[in-house]
Amino acid sequence: MAAANQTAARAAAVRVIGAVVLFSSVMLAQIVNSPAPLTSDKYTVSGTVVNAVTGEPIRHALVTFQEGAVLTDQTGHFEFPAVAPGTYWPSVRKPGFFSRDELGKPRQLLHIRTADDAAGIVLQLTPEAVIYGQVVDKNGEPVERVPIRLEMSRVQQGLRRRVELNSKTTDSDGAYRIANLRPGTYYLCAGPLPAPRNRGAAVLPSYGVSCYEGAMDVSGAAAFKVTAGQQMEMNFSVREQKFFRVSGSMSGGANLNCSVQLASAADPTWTIGGEVKEGSTAFEFPQVPLGTYRLEANCQAPVIGGQLIGSPSPLWFGVQTVVVSSDMSGITLALSPELSIPISVEAEGAKPGERAIPWVRARSVNPLGDDGATTTSADGTPAFMRVRPGRYWLDVPIRGGWYVASARWQGADVLHGEMEVQDGQTGTLEITARNDAGQLAMSFSGAERESSVDLLIYADELLGRAPQIMQFGGNKGWMLIPPGSYSILAFDTLDGLQYANPEVMSEYMAHAAHVTLAPNGQASVLLDVITR
Repeated sequence: MAAANQTAARAAAVRVIGAVVLFSSVMLAQIVNSPAPLTSDKYTVSGTVVNAVTGEPIRHALVTFQEGAVLTDQTGHFEFPAVAPGTYWPSVRKPGFFSRDELGKPRQLLHIRTADDAAGIVLQLTPEAVIYGQVVDKNGEPVERVPIRLEMSRVQQGLRRRVELNSKTTDSDGAYRIANLRPGTYYLCAGPLPAPRNRGAAVLPSYGVSCYEGAMDVSGAAAFKVTAGQQMEMNFSVREQKFFRVSGSMSGGANLNCSVQLASAADPTWTIGGEVKEGSTAFEFPQVPLGTYRLEANCQAPVIGGQLIGSPSPLWFGVQTVVVSSDMSGITLALSPELSIPISVEAEGAKPGERAIPWVRARSVNPLGDDGATTTSADGTPAFMRVRPGRYWLDVPIRGGWYVASARWQGADVLHGEMEVQDGQTGTLEITARNDAGQLAMSFSGAERESSVDLLIYADELLGRAPQIMQFGGNKGWMLIPPGSYSILAFDTLDGLQYANPEVMSEYMAHAAHVTLAPNGQASVLLDVITR
């Protein structure tokens, strides 16, 4: 009963939030800045670059302003002479530091209208953090060549996930150092390290995984926070572990050039590359740690003498789960061709001779899945190429004034629901396109915006989708948008915001502005910018 209540609550959250029309940044957008006073005066723009943590000035930082660039002097000071009134986006860079853009913070806007506006400008850089340490064995002896894997907890496409950020190996003293780290939440593991091959009579141990706070696999690694400019020491002790040989062959394809890998079920971004014997379908992984893996093969026709042998499309692939607890042989991995799905387009309202080819992308429902992007086949027909079996959302932006009004696959409405593609399935994605989009004018709270504004645009009729994201500078803007009802949120920054998570976004929806556009209609909306 508790599980049912939780499911109902999540469904209600989705209904409250609605979903977005994914028209992407290719939609027409215009930035309208507040007008500068009519004057022929020019000013000297001057200021200082400082450390965002300590407040100390930073020398030799590169400041870019409109068409020019200068280095700060010993006191962190910079100047740009003869600058006309207007609105500008300065940028600043220096090795060992991060700019606002690099940290995902709102861009700093400068409105230069008087001499006072041009003086005393302060630009900040955030210092990098560093993680360092040593890896030793059970006897406290340093271990060389141990892989050090650093992951960061990061919001991507509106969802939080762990992303591999950096990898190093220990030196002869067992030491490592990872620099150029921004503030955030991280995961750190050492290993695994298989014993070297072909070392004659020498028998060296293999080592397993050791993660922060003692976890023995990457999925159990504890998170830790790193602050700006921090120097953090993290040491590891690795244990000896037996590795296993995994081998087999591929079936179902002919005359193919294949690569194989094992992806850890605990962390699919952690992979082991395998060996494929030349002129054969046989593969081998000489040394694999204990665990559960996704065995993957990706194949294409070989290139010989600059000529592609066989058909370049489709490519072939194979996927299978393997549990490694001992040596394994005789695995058979079946290969299947990737699919090509033609797209038929009915253009409603098209003029004689006019052709509408909407831009469409199939985005995997699984964040780790494969996307199928729109391309054009040899006969000029739009099609999804290289599509693998799975479940997809359609990403349907405006293109050239045309938008997707309906989409059907195997008789199902896939504009509002999922598009499920099965192995070997054939069919046509049927699209109806229209060119009667409306024009939405927006203004943002505050007389003058000192930074850019990020918009999340949810289409009330498309449930379960992540929002369309738009960014504007200044205090006004406009865009073309398909007819319909929308809920729109404005933020000073989207950095770290799980905007594709209905439960997270439910707390913000009370601040949304609501607007409805008729075909070829016009509407305007005033948006209160949410500061995070």
